[in-house]
Amino acid sequence: LAGALFANADKLPAQERRPSYQANRLKLRYKDENGKTQLAHTLNGSSLALPRILATIIENYQTADGHIVVPEVLRKYTGFDLI
Repeated sequence: LAGALFANADKLPAQERRPSYQANRLKLRYKDENGKTQLAHTLNGSSLALPRILATIIENYQTADGHIVVPEVLRKYTGFDLI
């Protein structure tokens, strides 16, 4: 029965009761304070809500003239600092 219930679990909108599901599929790990590798947990089955991230960057980094300053931590990935 459990197999039938969770056969399409990756299509469920929220994974609150299975916080390591998506991290497991992403192989998302971290080292704890003792240096032991642990499985990270994601919130609500969402490792990165891209539309929300982009909206937040635009909202918080838009200049008076309409440009968007790329946050410093992302510049090494984008290769530019202004949109």
